[in-house]
Amino acid sequence: MPGRDWTGTVWQPIYTDACKYNKVMAALCFGVFVWEAFMTHPEDWSFKRYPTDGVLIRGMTYFRIYR
Repeated sequence: MPGRDWTGTVWQPIYTDACKYNKVMAALCFGVFVWEAFMTHPEDWSFKRYPTDGVLIRGMTYFRIYR
């Protein structure tokens, strides 16, 4: 998963080319790729917004469901 700086990663073209340096749109676009990966994965996965240090973050936390 990329961190805050996508420079030099395979994810950089999402930010620089596809989303024209728009951080919000790049994050949403990346989220679509993550969602697609989890939806097509054979195991059961879910997601939820969790706070970090008491602050609700924008991003989702994805996790595998063990049954």
